[in-house]
Amino acid sequence: MRGTKELKACPFCGSKNVQCGELSEFMKGRYFIHCNKCQTSGPLSKQCTSDEDGLKDALKKWNRRANDDRA
Repeated sequence: MRGTKELKACPFCGSKNVQCGELSEFMKGRYFIHCNKCQTSGPLSKQCTSDEDGLKDALKKWNRRANDDRA
């Protein structure tokens, strides 16, 4: 995935061995981030018409942490 270096480590096990995946064809345009060590998957991206928007949304959701400052 482009921009993989922007992904934070897994919030559960700390592994940086994470990657982006796309749901099956019937839910095309929905993405998630998956940890290859502990098998955790992040929240789904919103339904997007472009792959780039779907990937950005999945990345944003994966990188959000409970202790992030909220505006």
